Amino acid sequence: PEEIRVVGGSQILEHISTIYTEKVLLDKIRRTETTQVKLVLNPTSLKIAPGSSDTVRLTYLVEKKPQ
Repeated sequence: PEEIRVVGGSQILEHISTIYTEKVLLDKIRRTETTQVKLVLNPTSLKIAPGSSDTVRLTYLVEKKPQ
């Protein structure tokens, strides 16, 4: 989604600039691909707002290194 809505205390939300995803193991990537990745909310008092998705679509592009 273009936007994820998060619910939490105003003091916590004022200081949030980044929301992370679960770890993506780069050593397993062999080709260009798109996958769904879950969001990891920190602190855990943050919640995904009703109607928002708890996953994002991640596309990684694999290209050969120029020689």
